[in-house]
Amino acid sequence: MADRARVSTWLYRVTANLCTDRLRRRRPTEPLEAAGEPAAPGQGAPGAIQDAQRRTALEEALARLPERQRLAVVLRHVEELPNPEIAEAMGIGVEAVESLTARGRRALGRILSARKEALGYVDE
Repeated sequence: MADRARVSTWLYRVTANLCTDRLRRRRPTEPLEAAGEPAAPGQGAPGAIQDAQRRTALEEALARLPERQRLAVVLRHVEELPNPEIAEAMGIGVEAVESLTARGRRALGRILSARKEALGYVDE
């Protein structure tokens, strides 16, 4: 089992490096989400449009984060990796991962707060 964890950690590190290289080159690429996903049953066109707008807003906000924060946030909250694996993949300590993800979440909140209502998030 330990060998498997090491291989997966190595694979995430390779993937992270490839993503970083692509971001540095800033080649125009289509995000994976551009291929589209089937709408959830009963969601309808307005819900699908709102979901697409939310995804786009999140992608744009993530792109504005510093590289290490973006990587930590994506690995933690999109890929759902545990902090120790992220730390190993990024070559940093667990505390640094926690700090990067916390700062990244706060920054995303600030970036997206102005669009909260437009994206369909309302306080109850």
